[in-house]
Amino acid sequence: MLSKSTVNKILLAIINIIKSKIIQEIGEKKFSVQMDGTQDTATVEQETIILRYVLGLEVKERLFSVQKVYDASAAGIFQLLKTNVEQQGLKMENIIGESFYGASNMRGEFGGVQKLIRDVSSNSVYTWFYAHVLNLAATDMVENITGVKNLIGLLQSTATFFSDSCKRMDVWSWIMIDEAVGSAKLKKLQKIGDIRWWSKQAALETIFGPYNNK
Repeated sequence: MLSKSTVNKILLAIINIIKSKIIQEIGEKKFSVQMDGTQDTATVEQETIILRYVLGLEVKERLFSVQKVYDASAAGIFQLLKTNVEQQGLKMENIIGESFYGASNMRGEFGGVQKLIRDVSSNSVYTWFYAHVLNLAATDMVENITGVKNLIGLLQSTATFFSDSCKRMDVWSWIMIDEAVGSAKLKKLQKIGDIRWWSKQAALETIFGPYNNK
């Protein structure tokens, strides 16, 4: 069995090979950047960096880096991007487009990351994530549907009620052990995010199971 450190070395080698291939394909060409922040299972805030570029007649979209966020300000996120791009030999001035979610630190026209990118690449164009806009539209659409609003509120209250107490979480764990099968025994109650529609589905499936099983 491989040790943790050995596995990490193998993963790091794979990452370096993939990054080298991406850098080779981009070269001196223009490219765009997509960034999205999320928390992992340990609630550590991370930022994903995705590069989009054209190779021949094909549009490539590649995950370039996943980085822990220490400073969530516009300047902090911009520096995170700049460090990851430039240390691999790419140039910030070759960025012709950027796409993020709608938080002010990212899309702020006068102080957000898009403004800081435009300072070094004046012709770059910002696009708000369409998926994020769709999330917000779906959330707003059901906001006044009483049944849906009450259900989502109940799911959130249930997750908060159990997670606020170790004894209550023990009760939930025993319920899952007794009634669930396979990996479902490890399911945790899912709290619902304000802007991520999928978290509502995850919360429903944790308690009631997948829709297609009903």
